[in-house]
Amino acid sequence: CTAPDKAPDNAASRMRVVYMRDVALLLALLRAAPAAGAQPKRRGTLLVSHFYNEALLLPYWIAHHAPMFSSAILIDYNSTDGSAELVRQLAPRTWKVVPSWDGEFDAVNLDRQVKQWEMTRPDDWRIALTTTEFLVMPGFHELLAALDPGPSGHRVLHFHSLIAVGDDTIPLKPPSAEPLVCQRGVFVEPQRGLLLGGRSGGAFYDRFMHVGLGSNYVYTPGRHHMGGSVTQAENGAFYDGGIILKYMWTPWPETRSRKMQIGHKVSSRDRKMGAGVQHNQMSNISPRAADERRAGALDGVAKYDGTGKAPTSGTGGGGEPAVPALALGLLKRWACGKGLHEHDGGAGGPGLVD
Repeated sequence: CTAPDKAPDNAASRMRVVYMRDVALLLALLRAAPAAGAQPKRRGTLLVSHFYNEALLLPYWIAHHAPMFSSAILIDYNSTDGSAELVRQLAPRTWKVVPSWDGEFDAVNLDRQVKQWEMTRPDDWRIALTTTEFLVMPGFHELLAALDPGPSGHRVLHFHSLIAVGDDTIPLKPPSAEPLVCQRGVFVEPQRGLLLGGRSGGAFYDRFMHVGLGSNYVYTPGRHHMGGSVTQAENGAFYDGGIILKYMWTPWPETRSRKMQIGHKVSSRDRKMGAGVQHNQMSNISPRAADERRAGALDGVAKYDGTGKAPTSGTGGGGEPAVPALALGLLKRWACGKGLHEHDGGAGGPGLVD
């Protein structure tokens, strides 16, 4: 008489098991699904650099880039001026100082070491900058999120560069008082004539930021041109949402010693190839830098032609392309008084270029 009573109990038990399983599955799906309006997880951003005795620039460089990069690898070439200690004191905890392979500036070996560190963060946006290079990209994180190629794609951002030639008769303020890019805000196009003491030819200080390439990319020595899976079209197309500001001639007079101190660290291989010679050919820096400043004072983004006069419209002097108008617009809308990486909304705040 009891057998008929057990069947319903067993059926009810099975139904409870199925019900609980379905509830657990539903909860798991709800937890995995993004909430309405939720933003996808933001990719990391990796900055790789190398330095030797850059105690002057590092505080400004760190303050500028810390809000932008979630991690950084800074390769120390046996600095003796406390540069490594400054990084540890001022940089975020996720920024690391690591030793160079051999203490010698060799373009090929340096690129290999940089790529080795880049590959530790294969899913991040990655860029390599020197301590003299400041990336200006208003709306940095929002732009990168909008440019994300997805899990199976890749993207390369090619940044144009300008050289800072600000007035060094004005004393430098600490970075806590005013960013360096606001204190030294006059820029010219990069010129080989200035770099090498009068030799002709073009010089470019372009940089690339990339994501999604895995290990399928290579750089030419100096990291101003990409290959591998990167097409010629990607190499040649400039991204107009950012720019590299290069502080190789200002602040002054430390520039001379900064460049000269690196000269003895350039490898014999690079010297034979003619690479790194700018660190030993500095005899005419002072008058040429003064010419650059006079040229830059004309319109904020003057094109140096070796005389301090603006060249024919549409060229940059020395056969280089002129700085696109968008670069000037980018700098002008970047309000130093309203935060380092925000648009000024078209109102208020001092512009970066006079």
